Amino acid sequence: MKKILISACLLGTPCRYDGKSSPCPAVEELRKKYDLIPFCPEVEGGLPTPRLKSEIHYDRVINEEKKDVTKHFNLGADKALKACQFFGIDIAILKDASPSCGVHKIHSGRFDGKLVDGEGVTTRLLKKNGIAVYSDEEILDFLALEKEDEEKQAAIKAARQAKKEELRAKKEEEAKEKKPFFKKSHFHKDGEKPHDKERKPRFHKDGDKPFDEKKDGKKPFRKPSFKQVGDKRFFRSKPKKSFKK
Repeated sequence: MKKILISACLLGTPCRYDGKSSPCPAVEELRKKYDLIPFCPEVEGGLPTPRLKSEIHYDRVINEEKKDVTKHFNLGADKALKACQFFGIDIAILKDASPSCGVHKIHSGRFDGKLVDGEGVTTRLLKKNGIAVYSDEEILDFLALEKEDEEKQAAIKAARQAKKEELRAKKEEEAKEKKPFFKKSHFHKDGEKPHDKERKPRFHKDGDKPFDEKKDGKKPFRKPSFKQVGDKRFFRSKPKKSFKK
């Protein structure tokens, strides 16, 4: 089953800054098709629960006491990326409006309760490393897109299989129409009668008398190679190797 990284608070874990969770009903639909890996970057970054509310102010993360907690958010983002790499995850679903998990919206950084367009620290790092990130409000849209992609893939697969079957049927039809092929060395032009080829005579050791298997009952052998010089015969043999001292 494919794995998805998801904000732990969406699964009912009380890990938000106020010690509460943000359960999402659409998560139950995700469970049917995916293996959900819960993760809270702020807790993994070393912050306690509950904790002071934090917001992104320019490139830093500041809590309500004006204390810089950027290092904790960066550490949590790094751990989230390592978790994705370890489990082979390429999709994450995170809680929007969070300074760590915000996908489309984050707080303004002035602690006035207003939301602005932006991304959380973890979301930014995951996207930078090629991981697709969706917000908790896009779960149903994500499932619809996944279903549409599956249907497209199934249609493509079925079309390829049909094409293969068509080519196979065409080849079988062409094979039936073709005449059987026979080698010229074994058959006549009509392709029915074998040739009556006269075999070359085999010889005894003396190299003169043709071999008669019924009379002699001896195995044939190759005719020896020799050179005739007058009345004498000289059998050819490989020259001996000479070694220089």
